Amino acid sequence: MLKVKKERKKEIFHRSSIADLNYHIEDNDLSSDSDETVEENEEENISRKSNQFTRKRKMQPELWKSNVAKRLRNAGKEYVGKNNKVIRERRLGPGCTEKCKLKCNTKLDDETRRHILTHIVNYLICTVKELL
Repeated sequence: MLKVKKERKKEIFHRSSIADLNYHIEDNDLSSDSDETVEENEEENISRKSNQFTRKRKMQPELWKSNVAKRLRNAGKEYVGKNNKVIRERRLGPGCTEKCKLKCNTKLDDETRRHILTHIVNYLICTVKELL
């Protein structure tokens, strides 16, 4: 009895596999529709993936605190240091006294000293920009 069941199962399997091999789709319209839907689904998947994976922000070193402070420091303006300490802008200090050996106060008045200071600062700013 077991042999009969096994042979019958083999026969049924053999018939179904032959039938599958002989199966042909007569209507080509069905396959073209399925191809279009597959293409649409692929396009949707690609668009979803592109929305999920965005690029990181680009670096903007000119906006970094340390670089902003460096630029202001080189320009002689007020800036915030690394320890959040506000550092004043550069100012013209008091002139030499009468006891100076080089007699700076007689050779240069305050207006000329101020003019020299601004030109030096501007020159330094220009050279730093050229180096960058």
